[in-house]
Amino acid sequence: MPLCPPSEVLFAQAWDQAVSDLRQRDLLSNAEAKRLKYELLSPSPDPTCGGWLLLPRFVAAGAAVEVATLGVNSASQLEVVCRAFNLLAWLLHSLGLITELQLSDLLLLASKGASPPPRNRAAARGNDAGSTAATGGRVASHSDIAAASEVLKDCKELLVKLKAMLTSDKPVDLSNVDTQLLLEAAIKGVALLGKGHAKHLAPDISKAAVPPGWNQAPSQQRKLPKQVVEWLVDMLTLTRGEVAPVVPEASRVLCFFATSLNNPKMPPAATVACSRSMATLTPHYGEDVMYALNAGSAVQEMGVEGLKGRDGSVFLTNGSGDATETLKYLREVYKIEWINFVERLITNADIVQQLNASGQTLPAQLTDITPASFFPGAVLAPWLHELLSWASMRGQLLLRTVHGMMYYEQALQQLILMQCKVELAAAAQQAAKRAGVPLRDQREWVAAVSQQAALMMARQKYTYVVSSQALGEFQYDGTVPKRWLAHCIRTVVAQRYPSLQIAYIDLENLGAPPKAAAADPAAATAGRKPGAVDVGPRNRTKGSDGPRLLRQYSVLLQWDAAAGCVHEVYRVRLPMNLETDTGVILGEGKPENQNHAVIFCHSEVLQTIDCNQDGYFAEAIKLPNLLAEFDRHKSHKSSIRCRINDGSESSSSTACTRRQGPALVGFREWV
Repeated sequence: MPLCPPSEVLFAQAWDQAVSDLRQRDLLSNAEAKRLKYELLSPSPDPTCGGWLLLPRFVAAGAAVEVATLGVNSASQLEVVCRAFNLLAWLLHSLGLITELQLSDLLLLASKGASPPPRNRAAARGNDAGSTAATGGRVASHSDIAAASEVLKDCKELLVKLKAMLTSDKPVDLSNVDTQLLLEAAIKGVALLGKGHAKHLAPDISKAAVPPGWNQAPSQQRKLPKQVVEWLVDMLTLTRGEVAPVVPEASRVLCFFATSLNNPKMPPAATVACSRSMATLTPHYGEDVMYALNAGSAVQEMGVEGLKGRDGSVFLTNGSGDATETLKYLREVYKIEWINFVERLITNADIVQQLNASGQTLPAQLTDITPASFFPGAVLAPWLHELLSWASMRGQLLLRTVHGMMYYEQALQQLILMQCKVELAAAAQQAAKRAGVPLRDQREWVAAVSQQAALMMARQKYTYVVSSQALGEFQYDGTVPKRWLAHCIRTVVAQRYPSLQIAYIDLENLGAPPKAAAADPAAATAGRKPGAVDVGPRNRTKGSDGPRLLRQYSVLLQWDAAAGCVHEVYRVRLPMNLETDTGVILGEGKPENQNHAVIFCHSEVLQTIDCNQDGYFAEAIKLPNLLAEFDRHKSHKSSIRCRINDGSESSSSTACTRRQGPALVGFREWV
């Protein structure tokens, strides 16, 4: 098979990662994700070259049948038919029916079939047998392509038999497969596509034999033809409706990603190393961060006793263990996503291994797993946080926003691995030699080091700061909901996203101010320490007996994996406000929350995102294109009449210029 160009391989990697993101969010099932992904048959030894790719099933499904029945209607249909004959020719070569030279002739003729698509279906039907689209040496007519597709349909039963043999553990017996018919179909179809015949094609059916590796089920020699035959069978048996995602949100994300790449106004992206750096800032005050099972479960996880306020919308069950309206609503609205979530858990190798080690088994049916299966004492109790995350990702919570914004870091890491693959591999190999890593372990070691290096480079280009202004108050609050909020930010979310930075305002109590007469302002402030301010009514906690002297700090936290907790990165003391008794005022509401944390956003571009917004990998990977908008500051000549600085007017195109400003990009808000 001819190698695919490197650009197509790189796009396939990005596309597959976007599909994996949707699967991880339970918008797709395992079967849907497999049909939406490319398949890389065998990567090229040279990393600068491409590989052998199988198109996603949702592109190939029904293409040959549609072309044979309705005619050519799109360029993708032509691509699918030509690649199908390429795969069929390779399959014949692997069976020993044709030589390497004959395979090259077949592939050359098949590549001539992809003619430009007609503008409409009527044009496709109007092409008679004698009309051809001779553009760039591609000479196949639409009627010839339809006839070649009909030939593919005739091979369906034979390919289904061959698939059954390859998927079983028994040796392959070609006596039940008419290899002569497969060979004739390949020759006839390729002749129709290429308007010619292979010069050296003189096959000898008596030489057909099963390759030795095909009779060994687990062998790599059998895996490759199995993938090819499965793809051909799916192309001929599946329809477009069967491969389309069930959840509309998954279709919307992928369709928008694919169509946006054809936007002529989108600027070309520079490499990550040459692009600008960006920081995202999300203001947060009292919005829920993550659901808890109930108040008792939250208190047990935090390890704090004596807390009050055990009712709230953040709990998925009540005190008696019954599901609240929130959990019932989520399961009712997201039925398909719940099934995908359960399927993802029970097919996870680590979970299955741990259950087998403990002697427990999962229910046979997916519908038998309910939220009660995650409650304390149930079979899935160790994975309670998976249930809480699934519910939180479908609510208006901070965890959903953080998860969506952290795709920027993941996307930049993926782009760096694509753009600097050779350089990273070379540097990692040199480091492996210096470290004395054995040759048998160098491949895995080099891959791990390259991933870590790309992640470090991505974190230099992107920073995410959550400004949780009242975190300092909530972490000492006496109610369960607020204490749970602070626990989720400092422990759960920070540990899950180690590069996340958390900013908040900390108040240092310096004691009560000295008593003085109200008529003497100078005496009232005589005993204050530098940088201390009075706490006004808005900052006074319940039960306080009067104003106190406080210092205010902007604090930045980040997760420390070695210590197993967050550590303080910066502590910046805020100046004292001499005019009021309420401390430093940086704004009102959200502006105040953002202004105190903006000093921690050390990037060239700043993006502010509200708690109600989300993100996907498919959009995050276009971040370099977005940042390129800020480089569009070159002056453009204008022929319109404009006013010069001295007051005179001119219509000359060289007398005035226009500047094209950056674009404003938003995300869907979940209200």
